[in-house]
Amino acid sequence: MSIEPYNHDRDKTAALRIWHECGWADASSERDAKLLDRWAAFQRSWVGRLNGDTECMVQAADATLQHLDEPLPLAGITAVTVSRVARKQRLASRVTAHAVAHEAQAGKLVAALGIFDQGYYDRLGFGTGAYDHEVRFDPRALRVPTPNRPPVRLGLDDFEELHRCRAARAKQHGYVTFDNPGMIEVYAMEKKSAYGLGFRDESGTLTHYLYLKPADSEVGPDRVQHLVWSTRDQLLELLGVIKSFEDQVHMVTMTEPPGVQVQALLDQPHRRSEPSHGEGKWKKGITAGAWSQWRMLDVPGCLSRTRLPGDAVRFNLQLTDPIGQYLDGDNAWQGVGGDYVVSLGQTSNAELGHDLKLPKLATTVNTFTRLWLGVCDATALAITDGLRADEGLLRDLDRAFAAVPTPRWDWTF
Repeated sequence: MSIEPYNHDRDKTAALRIWHECGWADASSERDAKLLDRWAAFQRSWVGRLNGDTECMVQAADATLQHLDEPLPLAGITAVTVSRVARKQRLASRVTAHAVAHEAQAGKLVAALGIFDQGYYDRLGFGTGAYDHEVRFDPRALRVPTPNRPPVRLGLDDFEELHRCRAARAKQHGYVTFDNPGMIEVYAMEKKSAYGLGFRDESGTLTHYLYLKPADSEVGPDRVQHLVWSTRDQLLELLGVIKSFEDQVHMVTMTEPPGVQVQALLDQPHRRSEPSHGEGKWKKGITAGAWSQWRMLDVPGCLSRTRLPGDAVRFNLQLTDPIGQYLDGDNAWQGVGGDYVVSLGQTSNAELGHDLKLPKLATTVNTFTRLWLGVCDATALAITDGLRADEGLLRDLDRAFAAVPTPRWDWTF
């Protein structure tokens, strides 16, 4: 078993086979082979080799996490794939841990990934992110005006313009922004039937858009994959575009925009949640689920750029990090476990050490990341995640993080 950088000439055929076995691609498809070529071109890729054959691939891309008012360097772990041959061999865990360690050594402060289900990446120190709300509704129910101008059509050839628009959107807490426009390009390549509808300003600059995956049926359900906007008027104009589908499309599915309660924009949402075409894909309503996980890669680095209102809270942090069991001993970075003296407030910091005069918080990096992001407060994490602290410190932490909004990543991967 070995871990090596991806070598395109050596590993491409095996990587495409792995994608095929995972259901991500058709190994005989020239289009999917081109998609893999582009996907690997702008990311850092690592492979795990078992008995001389490439059986696992992990990829990471440069991104930024918006934490309150601070942009932080983020490692987006965009793909973890392993062949059917190498399941339950610890290969995927080891390669992913190696990739995470490499990103930490390169200066990333946080790592994040999308999950197939909760639990697997806990072993590598990742904690579950906030709920995303998925809204399924009839466009006729939207109480917004249709636009007084037609949108422009956007597609694969416009990927650089789409990326510039998305990177320039107004940032909210938790937003992820990838550095390379290839992240937009590969999505457009993969979703070959998808297309965009957007609006430009007087100078011709694209300012807001939605990217739509139409259903096989002419009546839907259609899926809004991306909704990119910066101002209230821009969001309402995009929702008005969706409203304009109402003559034909019976249902649209989309992730609820950060900070907006879509139910407030629907006419009789509970009555309309009754299925009009039976159960299954036509059932309207709102569901919630967490599909991301996050972990700190540098505790002092993250906290030095954290600014919380109110009085400072000081405590000892006893932090454990499970990732070390999957790292070779020669990795310079072995996780972030250890004892820290932490101060949280308008100026925050963490230093290795212990202060006998301070209360103690004992937890994992998984859970401390969830607290720092604002996914749950300390009292809730003491119930669900085994966070340990006395009641006074729990109250102080709840107060310190009360002003942190729920994080919304706004760029799934």
